[in-house]
Amino acid sequence: MAGAKIVHDRSGDVRQALNRELSRAVTNAVSVAHGVSSREAPVDTGNLANSIRSETSGVTGEVFTDVHYAVHQEYGTATHAAQPFMQPGADAAKRYLSSDAVRDLRRAAEEAAR
Repeated sequence: MAGAKIVHDRSGDVRQALNRELSRAVTNAVSVAHGVSSREAPVDTGNLANSIRSETSGVTGEVFTDVHYAVHQEYGTATHAAQPFMQPGADAAKRYLSSDAVRDLRRAAEEAAR
């Protein structure tokens, strides 16, 4: 068509940029959670802090431990006060995701749309 303006569809570029940035944000959030949880873990022998692991895959991630007494440390028992270490890590990851990650996602979308 003569005189018709061709508009380039950038939605695929934006989607790819957002997926890359979201994956990076999840990796960073998991790293933040892992670090805080390891630092906050009560230390007697160091076994609990050293047992904390993390995994990421695409836009999912987790921080975990397989130490059998971790749940008792986190939530306490009838005779032992709670000493949370995983929740502070989760809280730090949420703060990261609600501030820095949002800013980075917005920037990536804007750059990809240009």
